[in-house]
Amino acid sequence: MKSSEMIAVDCEMVLCEDGTEALVKICAVDRNLQVKLDKVVNPNKAIGDYRTEITGISTNDLDGVIHSLKDVQEVGSEE
Repeated sequence: MKSSEMIAVDCEMVLCEDGTEALVKICAVDRNLQVKLDKVVNPNKAIGDYRTEITGISTNDLDGVIHSLKDVQEVGSEE
């Protein structure tokens, strides 16, 4: 990435039943606000609190989601 490039990243996290937090959504935009990444992520853990008022994510939003944290990390490393 050139030093003149800029990316803004927003991550939405849920609270899992084991007390840890897990990524459920990640978005990235460039300096022109062009979306570079927008993925809902399956945390593959039991979720205790979706924090819907903050994350905008609810139980139904994760139905059928197959992207994992590893998938998102691999996409990010390709950029």
